Amino acid sequence: MTTSEFHDYYEVLGVKPDASTDDIAAAFKRAANFWHPDHNKSAAANRMMVLVNEAHRALRDPTKRARYDQGRMAGPTRPPPGKAPQRPTQAPPPASTTPRPHAKAPQQQPPTTSVDRRFMAKWGSHGSGDGQFNSLRGVAVDGQGPVYVADSGNARIQKFSGAGLFMTKWGSSGSGDGQFNDPDGIAVDSQGNVYVTDRLNHRVQKFSGAGRFMTKWGAEGSGDGQFSGLYAVCVDGQGSVYTVDIGIDRIQKFSGV
Repeated sequence: MTTSEFHDYYEVLGVKPDASTDDIAAAFKRAANFWHPDHNKSAAANRMMVLVNEAHRALRDPTKRARYDQGRMAGPTRPPPGKAPQRPTQAPPPASTTPRPHAKAPQQQPPTTSVDRRFMAKWGSHGSGDGQFNSLRGVAVDGQGPVYVADSGNARIQKFSGAGLFMTKWGSSGSGDGQFNDPDGIAVDSQGNVYVTDRLNHRVQKFSGAGRFMTKWGAEGSGDGQFSGLYAVCVDGQGSVYTVDIGIDRIQKFSGV
């Protein structure tokens, strides 16, 4: 990894671009504790620890942060932290308009359908600790960047930054509010609320982005609002909730409750 490679340091630390200095300091401590190679044995730990330190150096100082923000907003060509974007000192010479004798017309190239899928990051391993998974199922991303994962075998939801930094978790095995019996599908609405299909409890549960239980609905059966094989869930732009019931082959639509 070279220092000229650009990284979104706000995403690395799991904070928003308008985060305060105190928020950045607290996020750095969490990230450094999570990724430190002394207790994080994943293959990505060393690389992420370097990024976490780089992010802290770039964002803790107001002057460096202002320069970084300037480069971050400059567009596709982004400079490394601490350096303002450079502009060309001289315009390139105009192309010659004199036709060359016997020049052949350029041949049109057929359009390409290939897409460059550049690997960006990965995280997780088998287990029950923070950032580990047991029978990983659904995943959803909200508009601010955090990633929510339905960790079915551990009967919980885990929340990460877009760079894979563990942020929080909630849930346990059971049928009470905030408990799960095979959490499967997961979705996030425009307000950051999280919907989880609790399959074997035959219900949908709704939480805040921090994991606070808000409401639930559903029961076992084939009537309206009941479920037999609750599977996936999604939310549209108006807040309506759609569920997939593979047990009785149907879609149901609900208000955002």
